[in-house]
Amino acid sequence: MLGTLAIVLLASLINQIDNQIRDFEVDKITNTNNSVQRLGFHNASSINRALLMLFYTFSFVFCYFLGLYFTMILILLNLSLFYFVNPSKYGYIIEFTIIWILYYFWNTL
Repeated sequence: MLGTLAIVLLASLINQIDNQIRDFEVDKITNTNNSVQRLGFHNASSINRALLMLFYTFSFVFCYFLGLYFTMILILLNLSLFYFVNPSKYGYIIEFTIIWILYYFWNTL
């Protein structure tokens, strides 16, 4: 249960940072003082990539220990989507991963 909670919270943090990175220029003009504005665009992008790697690694290991091999294949397919999808659509890929992990996790209980 804690692993599922960690996956959901990590994905939520990644989505929040993604949204703030996308709105960086608008927030800069309106002088919004969010975390990405304080960190800077390049630092926030680096942190976002690191969180994404942590998210997929943790999800993959979590599914391995629970024996969710089909979900592991779906996670690998999601990772391959990063090469084919427009960068503005990356948030949807993470949402698909969360749905698959949660669905198969709850079906194993």
